[in-house]
Amino acid sequence: MLELASAIAIIISLAALYLASQSVRQADNSFSKFTQQMLKQVRETQDEIAARSDRVLKDLSRIEKTIESVERQALDQATKTHMLTQRMTVLEHELNSLRDSIPSQYRRVLPKKAATGTKAATGTSE
Repeated sequence: MLELASAIAIIISLAALYLASQSVRQADNSFSKFTQQMLKQVRETQDEIAARSDRVLKDLSRIEKTIESVERQALDQATKTHMLTQRMTVLEHELNSLRDSIPSQYRRVLPKKAATGTKAATGTSE
């Protein structure tokens, strides 16, 4: 009888070990599926972030090109303005030289109506 009880105890203990190992396998499988789902979500999020990052970099590059273009245009405008200002100064100096080279008896005096009230417009020193 003792042998029968010990045989039943061994069978019950083997069944318990089998059930425990099945539980561990099931838990491992569940954990594996869970980690795979989590990794899939993480990868999708990483891909989405990478795509957004690429879009932001392209937008930033386009904005930088626009800024560079605007800066070049502003520099061109400033250069043109400076050149025109210098040219106007040269022309003003040449005009004054030409006016001063004409003898005063041959200078034409503008009527008061046409004159703007400036000494340069009348050609005389008042």
